[in-house]
Amino acid sequence: MKIFLKLLFLLILFGCGIQSTQYDIIKNNIKNEKTGNKHLIPEPNWRVLSRGLEKRVYAINHNSKTLFANDDLLIIFDGWNIVLVRGLDEYGEDITIENNNNGLSFFDGGNHKATLTCDNWEERITQLNISYTRKCERDSLNYENIFRLNQKKELTYLNFIIMPDKPPIEIYLKRQ
Repeated sequence: MKIFLKLLFLLILFGCGIQSTQYDIIKNNIKNEKTGNKHLIPEPNWRVLSRGLEKRVYAINHNSKTLFANDDLLIIFDGWNIVLVRGLDEYGEDITIENNNNGLSFFDGGNHKATLTCDNWEERITQLNISYTRKCERDSLNYENIFRLNQKKELTYLNFIIMPDKPPIEIYLKRQ
């Protein structure tokens, strides 16, 4: 229940329009707790891998963004880039990433840490999915951000640098 209240608060905070199925799940779980009827709460079906640690998260769509969240982690994907990471153990402060015309700027707790120069996104279409790749560099070090959509154009996979000189994070849909 605690996780749904936090997610509901985040959705209201960001002023989003909740999709009706997401709202129904939250509403039904709140109503069921009051009446004593217990229904199974859906398990998080997304995974975040960072430095060998795996965290289970929910994916919440609002406007053109996807929020990956659990009780202590929030990652916001704006449709092209991860723009916020909050709650990863190895980072004490919020990581924010700003997309510039030709690159990405990284901030840790509001302090500028690095800027990468990036190419345009490249699209690759196969029978199974659509992949988008963006190559970036800094001081002759190369980085690559990737996200994939399935045939229905639903997000299924992300691999992004959230701070240069650190391993990327991987976020993927875990099939049941």
